[in-house]
Amino acid sequence: MDLHLNTVMRFLCLLVFVSVSYSLPVRPKHFSKTESHRDMPAHLLARSRRNLHAVSTRKTVILQTKSLWIFEIRLDGSVGGTTNINNPNVKLQLQSVGQSLVRFFGIRARKYLAMDKNGNLYTTAKATSETVFRNILGSTDYHTFSSANNNHKGRPMYLGLRENGKPKKGSKTRGSHRSAQFQVLAVI
Repeated sequence: MDLHLNTVMRFLCLLVFVSVSYSLPVRPKHFSKTESHRDMPAHLLARSRRNLHAVSTRKTVILQTKSLWIFEIRLDGSVGGTTNINNPNVKLQLQSVGQSLVRFFGIRARKYLAMDKNGNLYTTAKATSETVFRNILGSTDYHTFSSANNNHKGRPMYLGLRENGKPKKGSKTRGSHRSAQFQVLAVI
């Protein structure tokens, strides 16, 4: 029973995240340049005018590493890991801002997760370019999130939690590390 429930939950999480990961095209193929915007559906019209906020997708999720740490944004703005899935600080709003580009917003703390140019994780009240992460779904069904704005010596800097639950510096994290591989659990 637990195996079946786990399989169903992983499938639902994958299904939800795939729908979040892929954004709509700027100009759909079935609309020509000469067609009137009146004929275009409202959600496609908003995207065609480059208004990303009008059609961004937002889902409430929980991020859990392979080593079973759950990512949290605390009320004081600090970030880290916990093993308590019932902790209200673990609920994050996953905001899709482009194809494979996401932001994390701590629902309780009301702050965005960000990574600076040195790979340090911090939180901020405003959405900036440092709050955008590139989402990659690996072959093992685990997600990795690298900074879309910064890199270290040409290498991506990944979001990660150490084995003790403290945030791992992005410049020392690789996508292949267990600490940087997350399972995205949908909150229902």
